[in-house]
Amino acid sequence: MAEYPEKQLKVHQELDAVLGKDHVLNRYADRTSVPYTFAAVLESMRWKTMMYLNALRVFSEDTTLQGYKIAKGTLLVTNFWAVHNDTRYWKDPELFKPERFLTADEKSVIFKQDSFIPLSLGRRDCAGN
Repeated sequence: MAEYPEKQLKVHQELDAVLGKDHVLNRYADRTSVPYTFAAVLESMRWKTMMYLNALRVFSEDTTLQGYKIAKGTLLVTNFWAVHNDTRYWKDPELFKPERFLTADEKSVIFKQDSFIPLSLGRRDCAGN
């Protein structure tokens, strides 16, 4: 966020306003009280994708996915960077814009399930799940 000091300031102001100077944001549930901050975290994960490629997956059976036939044993590698920078899903993907994860009133976070893959896919999408 150092490249976007105005975004950094907005996060700082939200944290100070909601939590005060002495409170610590220490629970995942606290994220709803600081939507801009949470959106900035999500946008950071999209903008500077942590893992460009997913671990290899192998299809365990013949499958048809969106009209494509995929044979058992086929290797799958997901390119997260390509999804996070695809202009079909993200306007100006090269820019850091936390607002893309917020409702118009900036009071709630919007998840883009089909175009935001910060860690992985499926059952292994997050170590915490």
